[in-house]
Amino acid sequence: MSRCSRLLRPHTRPRRRAGATCSRRRRREARRSGRLERSLASRPPRRPAIRTPQLQATLYRNDDEIFSAPIGAGQGRWPTPAGEFYVRERTRGFGNPFYGPVAFGLNARSRVLTDWPGGGFVGIHGTNEPDLIPGRISHGCIRMRNDAILRLARLMPLGTPVTIR
Repeated sequence: MSRCSRLLRPHTRPRRRAGATCSRRRRREARRSGRLERSLASRPPRRPAIRTPQLQATLYRNDDEIFSAPIGAGQGRWPTPAGEFYVRERTRGFGNPFYGPVAFGLNARSRVLTDWPGGGFVGIHGTNEPDLIPGRISHGCIRMRNDAILRLARLMPLGTPVTIR
């Protein structure tokens, strides 16, 4: 990642890169406050784009497509929320195969299922029913086949911005 964009990722140490313009003092201030000056922010090098009408997820590095997979999205009365979100957590090893081997928690919330466990947060996760993908099969989450979510887990770190359309 270029410049200071690594500051927003928890529990990581920024790598020193040629051309970096962020001083140590500014990095310390950003860590303490949780804010980064607008002038230091840069376009994230990895950008997932989830297109629910096409039932497709694509991950770009800069402007090159590096990952693409079919998805399951929200049904008519339980739509997947659209907007700009970010990956706030990643969980592995569920006791329930429904969520698959990996789940990404987004900061997106369902406008319909407000009483859902955990407050109605929407995520990207695997499935125990891969034959239903692609399709309108969820209560708002993005479902992927387990092999696809495992590939995505190697490519998408915490803090990654996610666009859902």
